[in-house]
Amino acid sequence: MKLKMRNGLYLHQAKCIEQALNRKSVALCTSTASGKSLAFTVPPINDLIKDKDSFSFFIYPTKALANDQINKLKQLANNLGLGDIIRKYDGDVRAKARKEAIKNGRIIVCTLHSTT
Repeated sequence: MKLKMRNGLYLHQAKCIEQALNRKSVALCTSTASGKSLAFTVPPINDLIKDKDSFSFFIYPTKALANDQINKLKQLANNLGLGDIIRKYDGDVRAKARKEAIKNGRIIVCTLHSTT
């Protein structure tokens, strides 16, 4: 997957993405708004493009962060032609919508508390 970035990638993003695409474990600690989300988003998106049966869980510590990231993920998925693949799964989502999320979502966005 070739990702077109307006300003390119930071070095820590490029290294993280490369390691993850090579199926290596990665830990990334950087400051707020330094691009961590993009670094861990690219490898699963790459898998979704290559394998129509793949899916990912994106687990966030807070609903606020999860909601912020959902919008960014939806925009990225649409830009890549993946369509409506993002689903929210947390305490605010009704039972019927949760079932639909698990059935049809390829990226499930949740918080730690919604997974228990």
